[in-house]
Amino acid sequence: MATQSNENDHNADVEFPPHVVPVDTPQTWNFLEKVIAEKNVTILGRSLQDQRAYHKFKLRLDQKYADITSYIRESVFGWPLTQDSSGKLKIGDIPDGNSNAVYLRDNDFPYYLEDGVSHKVLWFETGDASTERIINFLDTRTVTGALADENNKSIQDEYDILWFVNPVAVQSVRGAPHAHVFLREKKN
Repeated sequence: MATQSNENDHNADVEFPPHVVPVDTPQTWNFLEKVIAEKNVTILGRSLQDQRAYHKFKLRLDQKYADITSYIRESVFGWPLTQDSSGKLKIGDIPDGNSNAVYLRDNDFPYYLEDGVSHKVLWFETGDASTERIINFLDTRTVTGALADENNKSIQDEYDILWFVNPVAVQSVRGAPHAHVFLREKKN
């Protein structure tokens, strides 16, 4: 007997991990504040369409790269890659003068959020995604990453900010320190 799939069937053509449940409605700023404060971030989700796209992207990535960390090191930081014995790309030699670069980028597969809220990822090339490093970046940099000064306001000055680092158990990119950052323009 044939079955039909529809947009309400979360597992119609893709099987998601047990902790991944797409959401039907945009998550609000107040909801983000609550789940981050309660350290319950695993309930945040993408729309079904975005979750399917993310899952398919990860399947394609698994075919080309030895691991997701190699992909991030190449695509975010420009690290050179080599091929492993199976022909997949992996991190090669760590570049000379390994920098302490930090990049704030749009999340390619953001959570399903209400209009006016953006989901970004703060990537750290080296070290960890400590509270001190995250706050320092948000306090001293513009949204483009430039140093804030009297002519360029910091992220903290221009936006309401929420952020978190995923619990290790649900981190999809364990080898590249990062934080999820949510921005909403301040109302003046």
